[in-house]
Amino acid sequence: MSRFLRHRSSASPAWLRERPRLSGAGVPARRLRVRALSRVIQDSAYALNACAQVYANLSYSGAGTGTPCGFPLRNSYNQSTQMIRAAFFDAAGTLFEPREPVGLTYARLARDFGLDAPEDAVAAGFRRAFAAAPGLAFGPGRGHDELRGLEREWWRRRVGETFAPIGAFPDFDVFFDALFAHFADPGHWVADLEAAPTLQRLKNDGIKLGVISNFDYRLYRILDGLELTRYFDSITISSEAGYAKPRREVFQAALKRAGLSAHRAMHIGDSEHLDFAPARAVGMAAVLIDREARQSRPSIAARSARICSLASVPEVAQVF
Repeated sequence: MSRFLRHRSSASPAWLRERPRLSGAGVPARRLRVRALSRVIQDSAYALNACAQVYANLSYSGAGTGTPCGFPLRNSYNQSTQMIRAAFFDAAGTLFEPREPVGLTYARLARDFGLDAPEDAVAAGFRRAFAAAPGLAFGPGRGHDELRGLEREWWRRRVGETFAPIGAFPDFDVFFDALFAHFADPGHWVADLEAAPTLQRLKNDGIKLGVISNFDYRLYRILDGLELTRYFDSITISSEAGYAKPRREVFQAALKRAGLSAHRAMHIGDSEHLDFAPARAVGMAAVLIDREARQSRPSIAARSARICSLASVPEVAQVF
């Protein structure tokens, strides 16, 4: 980078080494000096901006540390030329997570309603049922009341499949009603500690924010309760879009609401299959969050990145 900077902003380019003098038209030397100073300022500004962009490419590939030329990376970018104009987030697992493991909640409530179910067996049953399930979407054109019933029935089937190998409830419907209400309560979810600061920073940068989620209508209440709704310009859930991730249509629906093309947007999620791969396929910049990753700095290749914290999202957005 030092060689690059010396080449682009040499302290004594040819035009600066020439002594100001009267031109053939009689231009005063003082005016020539002013012109020369103006060109110095312009060249310096160019060099600083170039430095920032070189640093961005080096830093996020693991080759750089600190800030470029002593200036914060963020201040070297102009919003009018920033490529990323919208950032979409997955919901559960990305912005927030259950306050306790799902298997533990299922097993604890099952005991309250007459079925002694081991937590490990319940957790394994839930994973199998969820992995084999169709997406939580029922095609476009459904009405509000119909969708609410379909969403609830979708979950009723998943819960039934979870407990089928374990045992029977005295009254499964009463148990399911309690379980469904439990996960509608925002108090049973916890927001990622970096969620609010990250979203606020992106908004301050002029980036539109949205959610793209395979959750059901309970998501609206959860986001409200976690005080995250206020950050978002749009919330797209699979049932209302008619398609569930990884279908490209749900991403396209969110982009249409934002009024942007895919190359001006990024999507952040915790699933390679449901978030990262389909976002890339539709043309968006894609960010996979893996909180268990050992590397502390983002890993960036072209228009994709892998991060271990939501706090990295604003800087990644600038590099894209």
